[in-house]
Amino acid sequence: MIVSENSDRIRKMLRELADEYPGIWQTIDEMRFQCGKTLPSWAGWCFLPMAGAFAIASDGKGPNIDPRRITDVARISALSAWRVSQGIYRFHPDTFKSIAETPLKGDLPTELIFRIPEWCVYVELQGESKEKADIHDYGFFAHLEDDQNTGHPELRLLVDSENGLCPIIIHLDKPTLREAVLETFAEIKTRKLAPKSMYEPSKESKEKLIKHSERLVGLLLYLCSNGVDLRLNGKGGVRAPKPWPKKTKKGWRYFPPDHATVWEVGYRIGQALEEARERETREGHAGAHASPRPHIRRAHWHSFWKGPIKEPSNRRLVVYWLPPLAVGLKEIDELVSQSGGGG
Repeated sequence: MIVSENSDRIRKMLRELADEYPGIWQTIDEMRFQCGKTLPSWAGWCFLPMAGAFAIASDGKGPNIDPRRITDVARISALSAWRVSQGIYRFHPDTFKSIAETPLKGDLPTELIFRIPEWCVYVELQGESKEKADIHDYGFFAHLEDDQNTGHPELRLLVDSENGLCPIIIHLDKPTLREAVLETFAEIKTRKLAPKSMYEPSKESKEKLIKHSERLVGLLLYLCSNGVDLRLNGKGGVRAPKPWPKKTKKGWRYFPPDHATVWEVGYRIGQALEEARERETREGHAGAHASPRPHIRRAHWHSFWKGPIKEPSNRRLVVYWLPPLAVGLKEIDELVSQSGGGG
């Protein structure tokens, strides 16, 4: 079984949360059981609306929440959703680098994001160099939010760094990622959810956040995309199972696993990219008669709609991340074809 350095730290976060909010897991189980009964309904792709996390953080006192607990709302939402399945996703370094450098252009493939493999995933950022960043990020949580105030869907990211947890809100009713991120500042300002310095940052700070969000969302999109390359304990072709609650004498309860599950991501492609890069270096200087010179073209996202045009309800968005195209390197070309990336 593969272990993660992040696993012990995240499970420590769970223990700390349970100590700060006694009975929190039973409370959340009860909230989920009361969905559509004594509590308003929410979408099935959302584990628990942040309104529920707010109720816990405020001890049911409504808007009169202790300012020191405002940040707990994001922490409760992400950790409670992650707790029931505990999936950690680790990218092959070459795949990580390639996806992180692939620009997200055009409309945000919102439909794809709703295919997130678990209610909340934790994506490791071990492929990053600590020396190149002001603050080292260990990884990030990602989950979906059904906003009970606006009725709009959101992608919630919670970045896990050496300086603590930092939330990023992405409004999924906006066409582009840039607009989705900028909407966050407008909402915070309108609802006065934070000090002025947070909703009116400098242009440089906004661009930095957008750039950072693009990189994180790109990694998440790959997990949701067609042809995703996942491996568990050395075996491919597997998907994370959805956890189900069990009925007890005290009602329906979720019983989390004893340990986190580490999913290896993009390892077939990553290994092929690594071999292709080595061959490019080796064969690229084979002499003037080497034609064509082996090289790797840049990766990109490719999407199209599948299904009859006259039946919109039966149409679905198919999105592939096409890895760097190897020219003159047969093995990786065959790998891309086998993965279905050519669709």
